[in-house]
Amino acid sequence: TAWRELESSFQRDSDHTPFNVFATANLQKQRQFSQEFQALGDSFDDTVHWVSGLYYFHEDASELTNVFMPDLRGYPIEGFFDHKASNKNWAVYGEVTFDLSEKTHLTIGARYTDEHKHYSSYQVMRDSGQSNQLIEVLMDEPGQSLRFRKFTTRATLAFDWNLNTKTYATYSQGFKSGGFNSRHLTPSPNLRAIAYQPEYVSQYELGLKHTNADHTFRFNSALFYSDYADIQISTNPSATQTATITQNAAKASISGVELEFAMVPMAHWLIEANLGYLDAHYDKLDQQVNIDPNNAFAWTPEWSGSLTASYTHPFKNGSIFDARFSANFKSDTEGTAENETDVRQESYALGNIQLGYRDETDNWNAAINIDNITDRQYLISANQNQAIGYAEGVYNRGRTWRLTLSRRF
Repeated sequence: TAWRELESSFQRDSDHTPFNVFATANLQKQRQFSQEFQALGDSFDDTVHWVSGLYYFHEDASELTNVFMPDLRGYPIEGFFDHKASNKNWAVYGEVTFDLSEKTHLTIGARYTDEHKHYSSYQVMRDSGQSNQLIEVLMDEPGQSLRFRKFTTRATLAFDWNLNTKTYATYSQGFKSGGFNSRHLTPSPNLRAIAYQPEYVSQYELGLKHTNADHTFRFNSALFYSDYADIQISTNPSATQTATITQNAAKASISGVELEFAMVPMAHWLIEANLGYLDAHYDKLDQQVNIDPNNAFAWTPEWSGSLTASYTHPFKNGSIFDARFSANFKSDTEGTAENETDVRQESYALGNIQLGYRDETDNWNAAINIDNITDRQYLISANQNQAIGYAEGVYNRGRTWRLTLSRRF
C-alpha cells in the first residue's frame, strides 16, 4: 500500500537574460494511491513455480502555468493555463515457470492493463501590459477522457547445459500509456485537447550465462531486438507556433548486444567489465514530424561500457582495507530528436575511486569516494527551440567527493 502527495512551485527562464522575454512559472499539486496484492508459490513436486498479482493506481493532479513571451504587435503577452487531470489504472498479471526436465524450463506470463485518463484545461493569452485584455483563447476543454486496455505477454525458454552454463530465449511485449498535450501557443482545433495514443514494443532476446567451476569467472551476454510502433515523439512542429507537443509519429527498431564478465585473476583481486552496443533507427516517420529519418535517437549512445578493478587486503588483526577504481564511457549522444548540434554531447569517459577500511569486528567502517576524478563536464539533459532561438542544457555536478563513517551496534 502506498500513498504520496506532492506540491511544487518553480520557474524557468528560457532566454537566460535579466529580461522577461521567454519564461514560465508553474504551480503543481498531485496526490496518488496505489495498492498491490501478490500471491506466489510452488507445486508439491517443486516442478511448477508461479506468481500472480492485482494492482490498482489512482492519481489526481492540477497545474497552474504562466507563460511570458513577446508579441509582434509591440507589447508583451502572458499565457494563463489551468490544467486538471486524473488517472485510474488497474492490472492483473500472472507468470508460471514449468520445469519440463532437470535442464529445460518454460516460463509463460501475461498482464492485462486497463487505464482511464481524464483531462480538462482552460488556456488563454492576455496582454500583460496595463490593459491586461484578453487576446485569444487557446483551449477550452471542459473534459475529455481516454481509455487504454492492453493484454501483454512474455515467454522464456531456458536450458541448463550444466551446473555452470545456461542459455535462454525470451519474447516479451510492452506498452507506454498515451495522454494529452497540455500546452499550446495557438488555438487548438475546436479549442479541444489534442491527445496521443500509447506506444508499443515487442522484444526478442537471446542470452547466455556462464560461471566456471570454482566461481572465479563469470560471463553473461544478451542479444536483443526491439520492434517499436506508434512511438511518442516530442517535437516543435511549425503548426504549433513553437509549442512542444507529443505525437505518435514513428516506427523504429532497436537492436543490440550486452556483454558482461567478472573474474578473480589472483587472490584479493576482482575485475569486472561490461560493454553495450545499440543500433537504433527509424523505420517510418510521419511527414508531419520535422525530423530526418536518418537522425539518431535522443540520449541513445551507440557504445557504452565500464571497467572496474577492486583490491581487498586483510590485515593480521582481522581488519580489512579495500580499494576500488572504476571507469565508464559513453559514445556521442544527441540531445534532441531533431539532432541539433548545440545540444549534442560528445563521447566522454569518467573515472571514480573508492578507498575503505573495516575494523576487525566489522563494527566501524570508513570510506572515501571521489567520483569523476578528471572533473569531466557533460550534459545530462538538453533542449533547443529553433523557432524561438535558444538552446539550453543541464550539466553534471563535476568532480564530487564524500566521506562516510558508520558504526554498527
